[in-house]
Amino acid sequence: MEVIEDSHLHLEVPDPHRSLTEISEDEINLPASDEEDEVTTENKAKVTDEKEEVGEGDKGEMNGVMVLALLDKIIGAVDQIQQTQAGLEARQREMDRSVTGIQGELTKLSKSHNTTANQREQNKTLNMNYKCTNKGFAKKNLGAFRYKLRGDWFSFAKVRKLCFL
Repeated sequence: MEVIEDSHLHLEVPDPHRSLTEISEDEINLPASDEEDEVTTENKAKVTDEKEEVGEGDKGEMNGVMVLALLDKIIGAVDQIQQTQAGLEARQREMDRSVTGIQGELTKLSKSHNTTANQREQNKTLNMNYKCTNKGFAKKNLGAFRYKLRGDWFSFAKVRKLCFL
């Protein structure tokens, strides 16, 4: 089979690295400029001339070439979709790993928080016991200190009596 190369039948295969640009509805509905009108009329004239030149057998080959070109374009689009899907799946796996790591860190943090809370409760209990014990010792020491002062006073009084006798 002979390949027919025709400039108006050549279809663009999408470039995977080319980004799409956003076109507003105002740009779509703009009237064609004079230059564009001339180019489109010339292209239409060429196409009609070529159609008249092409015979019945050539039309079948041309249709076959168009079908092949469309199939190539579809294959390119499917390949691009598969690449995008593979990239999204890889990103999803990374996100799953990150979420698992964060969950592990949260578990460690909650255990640490519980340990800290238990230690704080023990510290409160210990402080209360210390305060109660300290008050008891303070009362006993105060009484002992008073007794000691009385004892010293009595011994001082005895010494005084001894001196004056």
